[in-house]
Amino acid sequence: MGVCKPHRRGGEAEYYQRCDASLGAVPNVSTESSVPPVTSGTSLSSCRVYDHQLVCYYSDQRDPLHGQKLAHQTSTDLRTWGPVVNDVRYEEYLARPGMTVIAHIKPIDKYILVHEFPVGNSSSYGSNYPVYYRIADSPLEFDSAEGIPIVINNTYVPNASPYVVWTPVGGELGTIVVSDADRSSVYTNKFGGDRDKWEAHRTPQGPAYSRALHIFNKYPDHLAIIGGATFDGPEAPKLSLSVVSLTDIVADRCRASSGGLERRRAPFASVGKV
Repeated sequence: MGVCKPHRRGGEAEYYQRCDASLGAVPNVSTESSVPPVTSGTSLSSCRVYDHQLVCYYSDQRDPLHGQKLAHQTSTDLRTWGPVVNDVRYEEYLARPGMTVIAHIKPIDKYILVHEFPVGNSSSYGSNYPVYYRIADSPLEFDSAEGIPIVINNTYVPNASPYVVWTPVGGELGTIVVSDADRSSVYTNKFGGDRDKWEAHRTPQGPAYSRALHIFNKYPDHLAIIGGATFDGPEAPKLSLSVVSLTDIVADRCRASSGGLERRRAPFASVGKV
């Protein structure tokens, strides 16, 4: 799992070092699930700068006590790395939390971590990869935080490869915005991550594996949604981008019904290919 430094606006990249090299390769693990282990033992999820250090978050299958766990390592020079620090791990060996993404909730100075949480072939609200989150005082201290599922109207849960951002728009605590792999909707929380305050809102951007979100610094009401192909879809990979008004889509909440989501009209911004 190498770390590179880009130059010339991404036109070139300088390779530094594997941040996970100190612990060696993945052991011979058996997850008894439909997802095989990653050959290298680690899979980089995201990075962020915190307290003058780069933090690399990844899924880790090298620990013989866990089929997979989430962990991070830090560096101040991109050449030497600190020890492996656990972020999410469960006693159940079949549990395979994955795909860490983190955002800072500024009004309460806390951090939210989202991840998918498959456990063998079990399901939660009909989802095999339900989206969970944790909230902590530091982006380096998620291991002791409670894992909480995102549940919409006590009816369904977002599924797989989540992404999270925070924007000051939406009230005193701003708005947490989460995406998943299976639906065009995004999921919002205006109450600092209160487990009972999640809502779903439709968008013009189709579902995609590891669909990304971005809030513009100068336009915090503008939410960019970037996606490619679905995980197992037959279509050729295409990258597309939607930019929507968060205020507008939040004003038109999706409602859960026995047949799925009941959608109502909502104003949108542009949709285009990248």
